[in-house]
Amino acid sequence: MMSFPTDAQRSSRAAHRAAWRARPAFSLVEVLVVIVMISLMSLVAAPRFARGNASRQLESARLRFVTALATARQAAIQKGTGATLTVSSNRLTVTAGGASLISPVPLDTLYEVSISPANAAITFSGRGFVSSGISGVSQRFILSRSRATPDTVTITRTGMIRQ
Repeated sequence: MMSFPTDAQRSSRAAHRAAWRARPAFSLVEVLVVIVMISLMSLVAAPRFARGNASRQLESARLRFVTALATARQAAIQKGTGATLTVSSNRLTVTAGGASLISPVPLDTLYEVSISPANAAITFSGRGFVSSGISGVSQRFILSRSRATPDTVTITRTGMIRQ
């Protein structure tokens, strides 16, 4: 047998439909305004991210250079013989007793960083002092990259590294 909806059921369905229609929503104009605002904020933020990335790359290259210096100095002290850090065409190599201690580190291809002076060799004695490669009291290396402030690393005759 077929039953017809009661008045109460009809009114609850009508109330449900009315509530569905009255539900709050965003208009197309509001959505487009939000999209434009997000686009403008990203246009302002993109150059800052690029500068931050350049600074991080420069810092990574500086740490790599300082690590290579420390490796050469420690190898000289541990082996009791000379160890040399060579900078040639923005590549770092460390040798001790004719053996290469680290694989060449290309700062220009890894980090897009150039180092000045471009060709230098710092030799540490068996006691950890710089025996050749420094004229004067210290040697300053300048690491530079586009869109970043240049960074310096200084090596003193006593083998101390200042960043």
